[in-house]
Amino acid sequence: MTELTSGTSHTTPLAGVHEAPLAGVHEALGASFTDFGGWRMPVRYASDLAEHRAVRQAAGLFDISHMAQFIVEGPDRDAFLNYALALNIEVLKLSRAKYSMLLAPEGGIVDDLIVTRIAPDQHDLSLALDGQNHEGLDLRSESQTRSLVTRVS
Repeated sequence: MTELTSGTSHTTPLAGVHEAPLAGVHEALGASFTDFGGWRMPVRYASDLAEHRAVRQAAGLFDISHMAQFIVEGPDRDAFLNYALALNIEVLKLSRAKYSMLLAPEGGIVDDLIVTRIAPDQHDLSLALDGQNHEGLDLRSESQTRSLVTRVS
């Protein structure tokens, strides 16, 4: 049985807008912020060109604390993920993450996501869901239709 569970996000409500746990770090680094789906998120730190150079010369980090998380586990998880995502999940090594797309059953892309193999038999999906959780509901519905997921919480 494959299992998909919804994780909890770390939010601190601020006048109806959620604030990421790293908001203070972003502020200390000089970020300017924007509203992204009800979250106060950093949009840039300096000029776009300066940020581009910094990423090319060193590294860039993306704060995913605003994203919904789902755990997919069980013996049919690889078949389900190969059906639902635009990648071959079997090649993803333990503790490695990959950027991918959540595919619509009728074709097309529902949303982008990050999938991480967090245990030999367990994956974490991080999706930028809106307040209605449409993509998560589609993922849950599809997993139940295919009889791959037995419990969603």
